Amino acid sequence: MIWQLKYDANYIDMPSPSSFKIDGEDLDLNSYRSVVNGNLIRNILGFKWHKLYFEFSFMYREEAVDLLNKVSYTYPLEIRVKSPFVSTEWKDLKGYVSKAPIEFKGCFLPDGTWGRGYVVGFNFIEAVR
Repeated sequence: MIWQLKYDANYIDMPSPSSFKIDGEDLDLNSYRSVVNGNLIRNILGFKWHKLYFEFSFMYREEAVDLLNKVSYTYPLEIRVKSPFVSTEWKDLKGYVSKAPIEFKGCFLPDGTWGRGYVVGFNFIEAVR
C-alpha cells in the first residue's frame, strides 16, 4: 500500500505504514424494522464510505511529530491511496483524522538494534465525495 498527502496544493509521498486496515460503512437515514414482518427498511444515503487505519511500528520522535502535524489539523484532509483493496489506481479521498494514538515503547530500530521509539497510528474517515 502506498499513499500520498495533499500538502500546499501538491501531493507528497508518505511513508508506507507497517499495517493498514480498511473498513467500509454504509450511511443510512432513519432505518428501522417493519413491525409487520421484521424486514429492515433502509433509507440509504451512501455505500461503502472508507475508514482507513494506518499504523507505523517505529518512528523517531521527529518523524512522529511531523506525521501527526500533517494529518491531524486539516479538514478536509486530502489523501491518495493505492492498494488493491481500495483501488488498482490512485483513489483520492477527502476526510479527517478521528483519532491518532501514539505510544512510546522499546522496539527494534531500523538498523536491527534494540532501542526506544514511537508506534504511531491514525484513523482516517472519508467525509466528502
